[in-house]
Amino acid sequence: MRIEGWHIEGFGIFNEVEHRGLAPGLTVFLGPNETGKSTLLGFLRCVLFGFPSRRSKALQYPPLKGGRHGGRVMLCANQREVVVERFASKRDGLRLNGIEASDQDIQALLGGADESLFRTVFAFSLTEMQSFEWLQAEQVRERIFSAGIAGAGASARQVIDDLEEAAASLYRVRGGCRVKELTEKIEAADERRKQAEIDADRYITLEALQDELAFRLSAVTEEERQLRERLAPMEKLLERRSEQERLKSELAALDPVEEFPPDPETRMATLVSRVDTARATEARLQNEQQAADLERAKLAAAVNGGAPGDDAWIEEFHSRLGRYRDCQKAFDGVPDGSDMRTRTLLACCLAIGACVAFGSGLLTGRGQLYSAAVTIVAAIFGAFLVLRQWIAWKTEANGLKQEIVAWESPVRERLGSSSAGDRLITEFFDFREKNQVKRDLRAKLAAFDETNRGMPSKLEAGRRCLAGATEELQSFLKECGAANEADFFARLRIFRNRKELQEKIAALDQVIEAGSPDDWKSETSRIGGALRELQTRRDEIVGEQRVGQTEMTRIGESPAASSARAELECLKAERAESLREWRVARIARELVARTLSEFTQTRQPAVLEEASAAFERVTGAAYKRILQGESGNELLVMDQQGATKRPEELSRGAAEQLYLCLRLALASEFGRRAEPLPLVMDDVLVNFDPERARAMAVELAQFAEQRQVLLFTCHPETARLFQEAAQGVSVVPMERRRSAAQ
Repeated sequence: MRIEGWHIEGFGIFNEVEHRGLAPGLTVFLGPNETGKSTLLGFLRCVLFGFPSRRSKALQYPPLKGGRHGGRVMLCANQREVVVERFASKRDGLRLNGIEASDQDIQALLGGADESLFRTVFAFSLTEMQSFEWLQAEQVRERIFSAGIAGAGASARQVIDDLEEAAASLYRVRGGCRVKELTEKIEAADERRKQAEIDADRYITLEALQDELAFRLSAVTEEERQLRERLAPMEKLLERRSEQERLKSELAALDPVEEFPPDPETRMATLVSRVDTARATEARLQNEQQAADLERAKLAAAVNGGAPGDDAWIEEFHSRLGRYRDCQKAFDGVPDGSDMRTRTLLACCLAIGACVAFGSGLLTGRGQLYSAAVTIVAAIFGAFLVLRQWIAWKTEANGLKQEIVAWESPVRERLGSSSAGDRLITEFFDFREKNQVKRDLRAKLAAFDETNRGMPSKLEAGRRCLAGATEELQSFLKECGAANEADFFARLRIFRNRKELQEKIAALDQVIEAGSPDDWKSETSRIGGALRELQTRRDEIVGEQRVGQTEMTRIGESPAASSARAELECLKAERAESLREWRVARIARELVARTLSEFTQTRQPAVLEEASAAFERVTGAAYKRILQGESGNELLVMDQQGATKRPEELSRGAAEQLYLCLRLALASEFGRRAEPLPLVMDDVLVNFDPERARAMAVELAQFAEQRQVLLFTCHPETARLFQEAAQGVSVVPMERRRSAAQ
């Protein structure tokens, strides 16, 4: 696996910075101080394994130039690109290729390497490389050496400790454990078993006692039954005697109604029904008569006014109405001297006369006497004609006037009107229409009278029927001795109650035999005392039975009786299982410990052998081997003379060379067993002398032939060392970036 590039949205001095296309071999990032080399190392760690807590002392690298705190790292694993994205906020979290993921997914992607292993072996700074505590930590060493035993990233030592703890919780000589706890429970269960066996023996005694109590209870019950058989007839006789006295008292309290007609209720219902029917019929006829009288009064009031003789007179004048209208129309067309035509005709005559007189005078003055005479004659003739016409008109108007008056005068007199012409005609028609309505009403009134002519006789018959039914009902009530219907039913109830009481008294007289009630009461009292004594004895026996049954039930249902032995067996089986689990845990612990010891002995020399060879080459054979101490918790280095030294006895530069060689060997071993991971270092050669720095550059270049190596440095000579050590080394220049404050 290798790092293909990254995109930083906001981290320290970086904001929206992206770098892609990193080579699979050795790449040197060269830049002066404060160009962000250590920041890049921190960015890779945070994106892959998460941001440190705000409460921790670790560097937070807040985004000084803005942007979201975090970014993406592009990895190339198994010939495919994997984008790891993480931001400091909880909302964004971790994503793999845009999908939400967990830290376990990252650990699986890195071959099982967790954060501690990655920070100490694969991505470290100069300060972290200078310390040997990372290698002394047992979990770091075992996560590499025990990967083949318990799976990638698991600690075999932790497995051993867990097995030891599990075995101790099951059984230990001193202190509490599961086996001792079960032993105590077994002893308690055994005590309960013994008590249950004692209770079982007592159960047999209780059974015998219950049989004896049952026999005694049976004898008492039988004696009680016999006494009750003797007591029951006497109690019944006393009850009947008391009932007889009570019935006689009730009979004496009732009115003496001894006789009643047969089937009284049916007869009463029939008579009441007849009265109700007759009363309803009479009421209906009365209502009909009143309604008819009211209707006739309305018709008579509407007919009031006008005489029957008006019909002939109205029809006569109605037949003459056409002639009246013609005369009136003709009269309106005849001039009477006061109209305009007459005045115009007279004016024409005067004008003609004047003209004739003037013409005659003029002609006479000229000597034309004949012509003047002719003119005068003509004028006289014309005046004669005009006068004749006027006389004819006058005569015609007088005749028409007489006919009009002959129709209007009687009509005005009959109607009491002073109108004339069309208004009088309208009033005549109104009078004729009203007379027609009255005529129809008179006909309707006559028909109504004819229809209701027999109503009074029907009403009278209904009244007679009601009187007869009422009289018959009163006669029946008198026969029953009742004043009204309510009194009838009250007397009927008394009569029937008396009959019922008399029948019951007669029946009791037949049942009760001759005997003395005092003797019956005395015997009843004696038997009652004997029964109470028997009841007391019976209650005592039943109480003893219940106590015994309760004890037997407790013994029979108690889990101590039936489950004590089962509980004891279960506890013994559980203790045996716990002992078996203890033996399995102890054996498993020994197997894992032996396997770990064997694995450490066979694998660790290979790692140390590889680190020893590199350390020998880097130091120019000044040191030949790296050895594991006898305790297994320390390392030693052997020089050319065979003397050994501890790492803290080496110079600073030699110790850093030792630590770096060990990291290279451990990274190689991890890559062979799990996943080859890239190596990221920050200025790890600054304390090396030129000769050993050149030798270490050669080692790193050879290491980079199979794995990716990223080296951050601020020394140009370090970059040249790597370029001289191997071909194809990429050098990426870095420049200072101004902070937001600057």
